[in-house]
Amino acid sequence: MRLRLISDAMLAAAAARLPDNRWRRAIGRRAARRALHAVALAAAPDDPVTLAILGLYTRAAAAPADDAEGRIGRLVARAALGEIPALGKASGLPSSWQRRLSQIAAPADYLQAAALAPTDLARAACLYVGDRAAAELLLAGQSGREADVLAAGIALARGDQRAARRRLNAAFVGDGLVPPLADSDAAIDMAAFGGSGPVVADGPLVSVIMPLHESAGTVEMAIASLLAQTYRRIEVIAIDDRSTDQGPAIAARTGDPRVRVLANAGPPGVSGARNTGIAASTGAYVTFLDADDWAHPQRIARQLGAFGRAVGGTVGQHFRIDGAGMPVAPRVWPIVRLCAISLFARRGVLTAAGPFEDARTGSDAELLARLDLLFGRRAIRRDPAILTVQLWREGSLSHVGGRGLFSPERYDYRAAWMDRHLALWRARRLPMPLPAS
Repeated sequence: MRLRLISDAMLAAAAARLPDNRWRRAIGRRAARRALHAVALAAAPDDPVTLAILGLYTRAAAAPADDAEGRIGRLVARAALGEIPALGKASGLPSSWQRRLSQIAAPADYLQAAALAPTDLARAACLYVGDRAAAELLLAGQSGREADVLAAGIALARGDQRAARRRLNAAFVGDGLVPPLADSDAAIDMAAFGGSGPVVADGPLVSVIMPLHESAGTVEMAIASLLAQTYRRIEVIAIDDRSTDQGPAIAARTGDPRVRVLANAGPPGVSGARNTGIAASTGAYVTFLDADDWAHPQRIARQLGAFGRAVGGTVGQHFRIDGAGMPVAPRVWPIVRLCAISLFARRGVLTAAGPFEDARTGSDAELLARLDLLFGRRAIRRDPAILTVQLWREGSLSHVGGRGLFSPERYDYRAAWMDRHLALWRARRLPMPLPAS
């Protein structure tokens, strides 16, 4: 299709100028597939395909469909909203839509999801939920981040800690990172991750912002992963977000002068805490780590090393483990995913973009999308390497009922911020040049 040859800038110009016709719909769909969300909404705000690709499922389910792909878009949206039986109509769909339907169905029905999955690796990820023996057969001979993490979980399920450690190490080593786990039979938990590498003593100061709220059980581990960074010129700013436990006291007891503990001066919640930390930071670069997460020892060195004149920020990947060390994925697959809160950015870029929005969940994804909108997707580099391991636990914002990964609140917030981004796109000439700092 000729639209594949059109640049992002040409798509944006067409969305702003073309009259309402089938070309606008085609442009909206192409822009959505490139994650140009504001351009896509400007071109085709009522097209179910465009809306479904953008994850605006409530709107997509209600949008009129006047072609075959539009009807598929509505089917996908309804599946995302809970009408999983609609997947019975999925046979014969294009592979890209089968992939999307498989991912949507996986949390509710891993067998249907596996039947729709486009590759053996994706099928293994679905079956990992309920049939690990079948998943292991599909993983035979496979390597890479996704296969390694899944294989580690299968090894853990049969009690082979050493094999699990080796497969998890492989997931990091494949991207040039040092292995974070000792080769032993000890149980895996968040505290088991460590590792070391060549020390980098000189360079610009990097500020790491860490919100603290009821995190006494994990904050020591999280801060230790930062103090063990091979890149030494950091400051860790831990923001006490109205904690009632000993988390802030534990953070203050590290004895390392690079660690400061401050009170959240903004609204309660992670967004207010992160904004307080940004305001108090002094580094040329700013990044983030939650108080129950672990950062690979080379994370900061690697992210800083990715910068060049045309780079305003970087983000890496992550996977989650539960309290027993088992790799888990609430969305099922892929188990290794982009980690929006691993954002590492120039201070000037964050200042120009503005603060985290005051939202209970999803504000990290909104900020990353806003940076893409303001400066262009190529300005924020996506590193395929796993740089963060996150703890999946009861009570986390991703897990809490009503505010979790599949909640109406999160879907509504996504739609609201995309509307704000569309207004911003219409009001300004975008993308902007990167700040000089």
